[in-house]
Amino acid sequence: MASEWTAELTLVGRGAQPAHSVFDKPRVRYSTALPAESAAPDVILLTIRDDALREVASSLVEHFVGSGVPLRNTVVLHTSGLVSSTVLRPLGEMGAGVGAVHPLVSIADPERDGPRLRNGWYGVEGDERGISVAADLVGALDGRALTICTGDKPVYHAAAVFASNYIVSIMAVAERLMVSSGVIREDARAALVSLASGTVENIAAVGPTPALTGPVARGDAATVEEHLGRLSVPDRLLYSGLAREALQLARERGLPEEALARISAILEGELP
Repeated sequence: MASEWTAELTLVGRGAQPAHSVFDKPRVRYSTALPAESAAPDVILLTIRDDALREVASSLVEHFVGSGVPLRNTVVLHTSGLVSSTVLRPLGEMGAGVGAVHPLVSIADPERDGPRLRNGWYGVEGDERGISVAADLVGALDGRALTICTGDKPVYHAAAVFASNYIVSIMAVAERLMVSSGVIREDARAALVSLASGTVENIAAVGPTPALTGPVARGDAATVEEHLGRLSVPDRLLYSGLAREALQLARERGLPEEALARISAILEGELP
């Protein structure tokens, strides 16, 4: 690779550019070229695609081995929510601290959504030095850190996917169904976003179980059956899977077993 590389701290989308582009075609707003003979930086933050991390970590090892620069005072972090800090182990073996700091922030448009990184929640993991520096970075952003177990990171990331990505999927289904009932799309979207926002506020205030409303919470088996009778097969399967989870919450709320059994029996015919 080239005799100098570019350190960057900027917010860009995780597009399909190849891994080597972080070195020879960086998209930066502010950058500092680091000559090969200079001291290693205090912190290296890799804000790249998950599938590029291993290759880039190897490239960094080659760079620092070739330059003879020690890493004992350097911490390397990445921002993946799925991949653990163990992908950076070759750098750790050279003396660097390693870790990950993953923003639990929804960024659909970097320009519009970037300010959400301040005051956000972040998942952090790694070795002792990595976690310490990650926590410092989160603190500098006035954020809050969640320390997670390195080996359980995929489960942590799945939780984030449920709370963000799959809400988008559910809202898309809700909008499609409401439009099919004759409501103008713009009105349907505004009404459903208002409904969903209120639900999220209720969850924040009292937690999921008390926040559950609707036919399953009431034990209204007839309404559940009516819904299922009017939905397509894919929508019935999605509805039934979510209704099963709602049944567990309804049980925690104290819904009588008889009502739970009626709804469960209806759902049994829908789920594989």
